[in-house]
Amino acid sequence: MNRITRFFVALSLILAAPGLAPYQAAAQTLSARVAAPAGAAGAAGASIHGLGGMSAVLPSANLQAGLIPTLTPAPSLAPLIYASVSAASPAATRIIAPANALKAPFLRAAAVPAQPAALAVLQTGGGALASAAKTSDAGAPRAALDGLFEGSSARPTALAYAGLSAPSDSPRLAPSQGPRWVKSLRAPDAAPAPATSVKRTLNVGFLAAVIPIAITMVTVVVAQLLGYELHPNYEGPDAGAMPTIISALALWVGAAVMAPVSEEAIFRGGLQKKLSQLSAKFRLGTFVLPATATSLIFVALHETADPVLFATRFVHSMILGRVYQKEGILAAMAAHGFFNGLLASSVVFTALGLPLLSIATIPVALYFAFRAAKSIRAQKPDIASGALTPKPLNAALAFLMAAILVLGYFFLMPNIFWAIGAVALAVKGIMMLQDKK
Repeated sequence: MNRITRFFVALSLILAAPGLAPYQAAAQTLSARVAAPAGAAGAAGASIHGLGGMSAVLPSANLQAGLIPTLTPAPSLAPLIYASVSAASPAATRIIAPANALKAPFLRAAAVPAQPAALAVLQTGGGALASAAKTSDAGAPRAALDGLFEGSSARPTALAYAGLSAPSDSPRLAPSQGPRWVKSLRAPDAAPAPATSVKRTLNVGFLAAVIPIAITMVTVVVAQLLGYELHPNYEGPDAGAMPTIISALALWVGAAVMAPVSEEAIFRGGLQKKLSQLSAKFRLGTFVLPATATSLIFVALHETADPVLFATRFVHSMILGRVYQKEGILAAMAAHGFFNGLLASSVVFTALGLPLLSIATIPVALYFAFRAAKSIRAQKPDIASGALTPKPLNAALAFLMAAILVLGYFFLMPNIFWAIGAVALAVKGIMMLQDKK
């Protein structure tokens, strides 16, 4: 085997596999109605007077939701309400409301036929308008009022109101269409749910993988040029020890899929998250101390033989911690997976008899890293405004990942990290389902 092949195979085994662990040897409409709370004036209620002397007092708490401060007129205004008398109905009633109880500056009601059992109602104290239907039930006017303002009943077509010149935030009552509430009088629409992007998660993960690979390769090359010798555990394997295609693919799946999913669930999603919560309680920050402690434990479980590689792995772990804090657990898994997958690919290429493809991956990785960085910069305004958020982990995906780890444990390699990661993801999925309930 030539020296170039031996170098890339040895480097991939150094970086991709976790120290001396067993698998190293193999190597994330309407809006809810926002009703303003009833004011103190709502307790007064609304009085409805029928033609037959009927009188009912209705609590106006439901009617206060449409009241806004801009509807209060100046004292000099003398609002009047006229109910024009229909020629065909001489018995129609004329209503004059007290000026100090009115909120709208001027309202005129067009022809309202007299009804023996009900009358069109104008509730002036709360700024609301309703029509009582013809009925003998004393509770019907109340139901009609509530239905009108809640939108569950049609507006009375017999009523038409025209307002004088008023500011744009005042209610305009069109003569032919009935009440039309302007934007400021409607309950504000709920903000649309922020979009999530799998593409962004992958871009962040790929960029966060290429950067530590470059740091590690440069560090190792410079150290060797200065005469530093890596630990004997990381010497390149002999030609006779080259893995077969099956074993190389098994190594790649373990390094690029199983290890990232399980280890990120344990260390970033578990340990760093808990340490961040604890650190926040003592006002010690939510990243530096938690990420440092997590990285020290993470690297100590992966690398204890070589101090240079310990340092480069620590930098890599801190990058993963930052990705987790900013983009979530899925982006951290993607970053870890791309890191291991790019390095372990040299073993697969060697097993296929195409070791030079390992060198070809360098410009390809740099090209896609440049595109990923460009895409991330373009999405920066959307992230800052909240229109775009990191892809979250959901219960279904947590259970799927747990199942994959279980299959890998029994059919690929009995790695303890995979078993613990499967349990952590399953527990996380159960907690998510309970939160929905």
